[in-house]
Amino acid sequence: NGNSPDMSNIFNVSSKISKLRQEALVCIESTVSLGTCRRIAERFHLSRIVHCPHRYWAGDPARYGVVQTRVFGALNEDSHEIGKRFYERQKIPLKEVTSIELAEMSKVAENSYRFVQIAFAEDLKMICDHCGIPFEEVKEACNTKWNIEILEARDGIGGDCLPKDIRYLWSILKSSLLKGAIEADEIYKSAKKRERK
Repeated sequence: NGNSPDMSNIFNVSSKISKLRQEALVCIESTVSLGTCRRIAERFHLSRIVHCPHRYWAGDPARYGVVQTRVFGALNEDSHEIGKRFYERQKIPLKEVTSIELAEMSKVAENSYRFVQIAFAEDLKMICDHCGIPFEEVKEACNTKWNIEILEARDGIGGDCLPKDIRYLWSILKSSLLKGAIEADEIYKSAKKRERK
């Protein structure tokens, strides 16, 4: 909702669940802003909530489909035990973390990190283009170093997750690094649009 996280759908569903059974296990797999799961528990008096953010990549569903290691955090010990059994029955491997907030933060952090990586590649491509140096050769040369992986610069960062999630993380402290990545992507997309005309 503008630059503010809109969690209304999750709150609406949680409200409906609480009217059916307050002791139900609520598994939140959507990416949420920090503190959302605990606010839901408090507002609707739900005692069993886990956050196990969804991970999926349509580009390689066999390796990166639903059944892959996922971060798992729980509201309390009871939620942890019941939620863990639920995901084990689904054969989804878990990286258990010590709090539900840590699970929330890890998801927005991993997607924001990916956004920043792509935005860097886009910015570097614009710099290379300006200097008349082939971006692909620069990328290939840099990627020979063991701890460097410059990504491809395609048509800008799209989809539902990355552009939204970096804003969730940015909204906490208004980070200049994250803002710069968002702006770099917007400039890159504008440049790509002009190229196509």
